Amino acid sequence: MVILLPGFSAFVRKSYSVGYIFDIKFMLGALAILIAVAFISGIYPAAVLSRFEIIKSLKGEQRIKSGKWITQSLLGIQFIIATILVAGMIATNDQIKYLTKFDTKVDFNDVIYMDYIQADESKISRFVQDLSQMPEVANVSAISSYNGNRMKGDNQFDVKHLRISHDLMGLLDIIILKGRNFDPEMASDESQAILVNEAFVRKSGLEDPIGQIVPFDYGDLKNPTIIGVVEDYYFRSAKSTVDPLVIYKAPAYPLQSVYLKLSEGTTFDQEKFESIWAKHFDPFPFEFSFLEDVYLRAYMQEQRMMKLLATGCMVSIFLAAMGLIGIVGLQLNQRLKEISIRKVPGASSGNLYTVFTKKFILIIFFGISAGLLIGNIFINRWLESYPNHVQFGISAISFTFFITASIALTAIVMQVFKATKTNPVKYLKDD
Repeated sequence: MVILLPGFSAFVRKSYSVGYIFDIKFMLGALAILIAVAFISGIYPAAVLSRFEIIKSLKGEQRIKSGKWITQSLLGIQFIIATILVAGMIATNDQIKYLTKFDTKVDFNDVIYMDYIQADESKISRFVQDLSQMPEVANVSAISSYNGNRMKGDNQFDVKHLRISHDLMGLLDIIILKGRNFDPEMASDESQAILVNEAFVRKSGLEDPIGQIVPFDYGDLKNPTIIGVVEDYYFRSAKSTVDPLVIYKAPAYPLQSVYLKLSEGTTFDQEKFESIWAKHFDPFPFEFSFLEDVYLRAYMQEQRMMKLLATGCMVSIFLAAMGLIGIVGLQLNQRLKEISIRKVPGASSGNLYTVFTKKFILIIFFGISAGLLIGNIFINRWLESYPNHVQFGISAISFTFFITASIALTAIVMQVFKATKTNPVKYLKDD
């Protein structure tokens, strides 16, 4: 427990001290669970062993004649669980890859993000101005957070809005589909002009949005004019839909964060940027992130789920394989004389494999099929909770079947191979 605790704390992102293990409540709970598991797991073996006859057991003639349906049912359930976990692991892995490679319509490369700067707007503006003079910086813009509001008028709907100071569209390589970008030479762009996204145009029902005055009201920005329409870009993550968005430069909402894009071929010199930061915000520490890392952190929940499923999958497959090996080995050991009798007249190995694996293959096939059916239902429900998701289709189902069936068949064949290589004389000499 002491060895595993740091890893567990990192996984759940919560700090646990070693002293927690020695807490009296934890120790009593762990002891109760241990006793309960030991008692439940020992009931059936104890009941079976209590019916053994001592003489037959000593002679090796004891046979387990009852309870086969229980062992076969448990084996099938084990492979149902293992199949569901394997399918879940494959689906989660495919979904994470899909989300992290999803085209968000934003260029994250070489973009540095400084979030929630605790300073007045004039300091942030001077900081941005100094950054723009650096040869290492290709583009820079201060922004507010993405806030929420509601459109006025007859067609009311929720809308996100964002204030920017400079050319955020060029910085993030966001395409302007219609109209134009903000023009620093036009005074009206600083107070009454807005850019909107495609989702806004669809929601508002505007056929020709350029030049339209819209009933948006926030702070000093009232009834602005649309000058451009930008492509729908994912300003949160691909886990969410693209909401209607209004982008403006009017001082209706405070600037809080800074984006900067490094010049091509430039290496990020943290000390140089930190010196400029200290000039404006000392003694506050210089904290930053690469925007690509911020985007990937949005999928940490899925990555933790992937780790959990992978661990559960390995444990479940190991237990299922061990259970299969034990059951096959036990039943084959009870039929070694039959195997020897079949070998004497010349039964081939292929014939022996067919006879002694057919029943187990049917159990495994049922378990995998049931696991895929149940897993498909829950996995598709989970995937549908994402607006952008992969399909759990034939390739994923086939891969799941291949992994689980390969492990099961390997375990069966290993045991049958050992049994078919026995010397018939050893088991027939007394007859």
